[in-house]
Amino acid sequence: MNYQRILRITSGYLLFTGYQIRSLDVKNQRYRLSLWSVIYFLCILVIYLISFEHHFEESALLKITLDLSPFLKNLLIFQIWLGLKTFIFCLIEWKFLTKVFNGLAEILIWGSGGGPKGVTHKKDLQYELLTYMIFFATFIVAFGFGLYIAIEMKFELPPIDHIMIALALFVPHFMIAGCLRLHTLTLWLVQRKLFEYKQQLKENSETSDLKVIIEIINPVLKQDLDEAVSSKENVMSGERNDKVVKHNLEENNTAMEDGIPANIYKNISEGVTAIARYLCSTNKILQRQLLVLNGLNYNCLLYGIFTRLYFEKIWYPIFIGRNRRVFYAANSVIFVCIILDYFLLALTLCGFKKMKSEFYKEVNKQLKATKSSSEEKVAMLRDITFVLKNQMNLKLFNVIDFKIWNFVLIQLLMLLSILITVFYQYFNDQILALTQLVESSDDE
Repeated sequence: MNYQRILRITSGYLLFTGYQIRSLDVKNQRYRLSLWSVIYFLCILVIYLISFEHHFEESALLKITLDLSPFLKNLLIFQIWLGLKTFIFCLIEWKFLTKVFNGLAEILIWGSGGGPKGVTHKKDLQYELLTYMIFFATFIVAFGFGLYIAIEMKFELPPIDHIMIALALFVPHFMIAGCLRLHTLTLWLVQRKLFEYKQQLKENSETSDLKVIIEIINPVLKQDLDEAVSSKENVMSGERNDKVVKHNLEENNTAMEDGIPANIYKNISEGVTAIARYLCSTNKILQRQLLVLNGLNYNCLLYGIFTRLYFEKIWYPIFIGRNRRVFYAANSVIFVCIILDYFLLALTLCGFKKMKSEFYKEVNKQLKATKSSSEEKVAMLRDITFVLKNQMNLKLFNVIDFKIWNFVLIQLLMLLSILITVFYQYFNDQILALTQLVESSDDE
């Protein structure tokens, strides 16, 4: 599979979002800082600062939200300030991302060869297209929602005030969301790399079986040779043939035992160890960023659920026609994109763990079948099993084991706290409104 092309395209998208500022240098296979990427980020920085320094108190959008709900306005302002801190956090994380990207390029590109024999070019191309679909899925969905809203609005631009508020809200979120894309891409490509190593190990096992075939054929050759030797006229030639056959068999056995398979074991062992070192060193960086993204997503979900509840209970008569459809689309895209991001991360995590388990079983199978092999090969196979079992365990938010149920449980707890907050605020607003109504009636 063309890992170089995948890294070049995906890193270009992450540069577009502002998550990182370096692009892949095809010649040196390293991520380098370029002039045009610096200029591009400076443009993003200027746009974001102008949007952030907009006078929010004079914003018509914020005045509307204040009239609808003071809690909603405070939530928007909190998201803007949280976005500023996230923007600064992304700039600080750039120096760590260089290590992440260069390490990924090293284990994928530098360690890549011809690939397993059973994998055709067509299958590689299909897997590469699937990689792009997983990586760009959320962006395509968000673009689809945006296109639908634009069609409903007849491609009329909203007020500049609304645009600036939206940019101040979503530019930092768009940047930090790159960590989830990168995490998903890393697990997906590492899973593929482990599959290639597993196939190479399996092919080597099948090749080693030829030794058994030679040992089975050897008595037949010896019997034919004895029959040839029984002829007195060809005694000397038979002895010479016997020596030649035995010499060739010994060479074949030596080649099978100490030649190419040993190199394959060594390459696989070094590749798996390099992957384990990479995951151990970079998982802390990505999980730290994922924790910040989780905080932003929490606030967005709180905003989305709160506005949806108030829309259905209070604001529904205000919105009519296309405005109602636009609200539903803008509100739904929040949930769809966040859920899709988390689903793809969980999916790739399942695939990674499944492939690691299958690879572990294959190595154990090789260990049981190589009792007569050299101690060097057995030691390398044991090293591979140790690395797979003990050095490829990821940590979620650098606290607990990165397992599906742990991840789902944390998201469910977050959702529960959001629902409690929303319902508390909703009933509190209803009580205040009822109190004001009673007080006004008493005054009359």
